[in-house]
Amino acid sequence: EFLCTSHPSGGTLLRMSSVPENAGNAEQRRNVEPMQLELPLVSSTPAGPADGEADLTTGKSLVRSYSPSQTKNWLVCPRLRVLKRTWEARRPWTPHKALGTAIHAGYATWLRERESELSVTERRNHALDAGQTALQHVCIETGTPALGTANWPIEELQQLVTKGIWAVAFGHDEPLAHVDLLAIEQPLQDGSIPDYVYRERTSGTIGIADLKTTYKQDAQWIPQTLADTVHSWQLWHYAWRWTYDHKCYWGHSDPTMEQVPSELKTILLVLTPRTRLYTYDHHPTREQVIQWGERAQDAWAQMRQDSTDPAEVLGNYESCRGRYGRCEMYDACHVLDLDPERMKALYEQKVPHAAR
Repeated sequence: EFLCTSHPSGGTLLRMSSVPENAGNAEQRRNVEPMQLELPLVSSTPAGPADGEADLTTGKSLVRSYSPSQTKNWLVCPRLRVLKRTWEARRPWTPHKALGTAIHAGYATWLRERESELSVTERRNHALDAGQTALQHVCIETGTPALGTANWPIEELQQLVTKGIWAVAFGHDEPLAHVDLLAIEQPLQDGSIPDYVYRERTSGTIGIADLKTTYKQDAQWIPQTLADTVHSWQLWHYAWRWTYDHKCYWGHSDPTMEQVPSELKTILLVLTPRTRLYTYDHHPTREQVIQWGERAQDAWAQMRQDSTDPAEVLGNYESCRGRYGRCEMYDACHVLDLDPERMKALYEQKVPHAAR
């Protein structure tokens, strides 16, 4: 069953789909050997200008970009970004990341086989298999027992993955009937990875979609979560980087790639207590995307100058408490005085990796 309604902010379609209760039964979860899915991407990214080359719209040298997650942390608090690169709070394991990764893997498989000659049943089975395989891999990587934990039995997690893939594959399939997929989980030149990039057949509009999965969300917060699409650093980053990689600023040999993305789409999947799917579209102008890139490069230039020592990086105390409570690094800053030895009581040090 489907329910379609207008979003209160006006003009944008809010779509909710409900998933059959038997979507996660044992037959559909089929316990099979992991599949090696070496499927071709829909398109390849043409060679764009390298980092450091001049931006032909401004004449400035392009600053190397940082990932959307790092930049978002820096915008909240520069010290938070440094701390999260080396520390993480000690907390009980939850499956939220594993569920999101597994559902993304299954949905990507569903999309890649969209133009194949496989039947819907074969595509569904491949998608479900890919999701369950990804769930196993993430659980292994995070040190979780194969059967899950007492609070999160593996059977329940498998059922949620199946329902999630079912919901996004079938609940969002109708809008895709009118678009061509240009890329599916294909890295851009700076390493960022949009879920998929598409072009509408009628208008030629290029859009970028981001699938967000949440275990549970109260209905009162869903409109705000969807409206955050307008301000999503991640989606704006994808739009700008796609534009730059494909030389949309100054034309491209392939006319289908010349258009700057003008549709940013959030697909929100809520898994419990009932699986629901929502979409929200935002339509930036070409000028807004280019201007965003100019401002983003200013932020990245400042990030590059920050010290790797959190004690030497300014903390934004306005962000210590927010809508969801205290910052996860609150105790590190305000109780433990950024002392590494004392921090080990509440935080776990990450494996060092090269700074960007």
